[in-house]
Amino acid sequence: MLFRSAIGPGPYIHEQYLQGEGSTLKKNPDYIDAKNIWFNRYLVKVMTDAATRNAALKTSQVDWIDSAGLTPADVKTMEGPTVKVYENISASTTNMSWNMTNPKFKDYRLRLAMSKAFDRQVYIDQTLQANGKWTGIVPVDFGKMALTQDEVKAHNVMKYDPAEAKKLFEAAGGKSGMTVEYYYNSNGTTDSVQMQLISKQWEQNLGIKTTLKTEDYSIFLPKMYLGAKGPGGGYAEMFTTTYGIPNWHEHLFAPYLPGGNRNGSTFEDAEVTKALDDLKQTLDDNAAFEKARKIQATLYEKHLPMFQRPTALSYGGYNTKLRNFPQPGNYPPGMEWSYSAWKGK
Repeated sequence: MLFRSAIGPGPYIHEQYLQGEGSTLKKNPDYIDAKNIWFNRYLVKVMTDAATRNAALKTSQVDWIDSAGLTPADVKTMEGPTVKVYENISASTTNMSWNMTNPKFKDYRLRLAMSKAFDRQVYIDQTLQANGKWTGIVPVDFGKMALTQDEVKAHNVMKYDPAEAKKLFEAAGGKSGMTVEYYYNSNGTTDSVQMQLISKQWEQNLGIKTTLKTEDYSIFLPKMYLGAKGPGGGYAEMFTTTYGIPNWHEHLFAPYLPGGNRNGSTFEDAEVTKALDDLKQTLDDNAAFEKARKIQATLYEKHLPMFQRPTALSYGGYNTKLRNFPQPGNYPPGMEWSYSAWKGK
């Protein structure tokens, strides 16, 4: 969001805002790394119609359509001599979370059963138009800091197996007709559609009856992030958690440490807390990555306060005349935000 005025030490200074038209930003000569900021001015234009945006890029009226500006269908028609299309890098996850203080979901086997009763490939094919990727606790686009898609798929948590799921469900005391109250994200329309699909799979495979609910996003957001320790006290049973975090390690700290600012499930485990505290003190990258992978395996194999849904592929495009213009995905894989979207390399 661009406001009418902005104050900060970043690479650009906000010059002008026009309602419904956009904003103008000029290079900040006092920025600490100004010599590596190659563009003197950014003109941010508002174009709400996708066809108009695409035509403007193809005819060089604009230089860049930003993250998620192009659909998979657009990719086939946009790529050409004047346009370079790229897949966006994602630092986001969409999770299905349990209230871990609720005795109803105390048994790990029940939570594992619900994860294994969910067919993620069908989810990709039917709700993401067959354009999605599997992702884990740390999004796969963080590279060596994360599990690969193949490693995510190989985890028992992620394997669709209705027969095994039913055995686990019954062993945990689950019975056909069990009810679940689930709050989905009211910001947009996709979560409602996706949860309808998942609810049908749960009913078909486990006999679970899911009641889908939502609230105004201003109410939903703090409950989703902070759970019982936030305003409103969180949700009693299950809910969607969606967040984008540009630092790979915060995908572990924020949702899984007591008091973390994404710990809506109110998860707490002494062993995991100790391992995460140790990770915080680990300065060697390779050692940190290895510890992080082990923590992710522990969370999947012993705890599972939430599990991840596949994420949609999204695309942007820019004019090939631009030199020193990086592929401006959301965040570079494996890097903290470093203004790389403003710099050439």
